[in-house]
Amino acid sequence: LCDHYPDIFALFQDSVISAEVGMMKPGQDIYTYILKTHNLSPETCLFIDDQQENIASAQELGIKSILYTNARSLKKQLASLH
Repeated sequence: LCDHYPDIFALFQDSVISAEVGMMKPGQDIYTYILKTHNLSPETCLFIDDQQENIASAQELGIKSILYTNARSLKKQLASLH
């Protein structure tokens, strides 16, 4: 993905690739890993994914989450968050 979409990844300060860290969604270990390694609290994070089981796993840790269904819906939900 990084090679095919470098412009998208350039928008982010950092990224975590599950294959590189040996953890996968919906396992909570990957979310915990990201929170700890980036010194984040769940309340300050927003997780967007297209799989309900991944959303549920993140929400169990207190991470605000949006289920992606389409760009229009995502844009509306992001706008409602200010």
